[in-house]
Amino acid sequence: MNDVVNFFEKALDEWFLSNKSIQPKGFKFVSQSKDANFEFIEVWYPNPEGPLDDLSWGMYTIAKAQRPEVMFGENKDKIYDLLNISETDMKDFQTIINKLS
Repeated sequence: MNDVVNFFEKALDEWFLSNKSIQPKGFKFVSQSKDANFEFIEVWYPNPEGPLDDLSWGMYTIAKAQRPEVMFGENKDKIYDLLNISETDMKDFQTIINKLS
């Protein structure tokens, strides 16, 4: 689980720092909506058991906190809401990351 969370934290940081131009290998980030509290990012990904070049197989939404009062985590120290990824999605993401490394 930590590998997936670390992967997404790093990839999302790079995506935002590049003005949303750098996409992580095996995934596609799309800004969905944004308000004063959160920005929602669609994460498009391939079938973990199939060819990894079709990024339209699945989509997962990650929220980014826009200000400290709405941050995530036990101590409210996380900017991205990555702690609530389901076990199934976590397994799929780990499979994709492993295949592409």
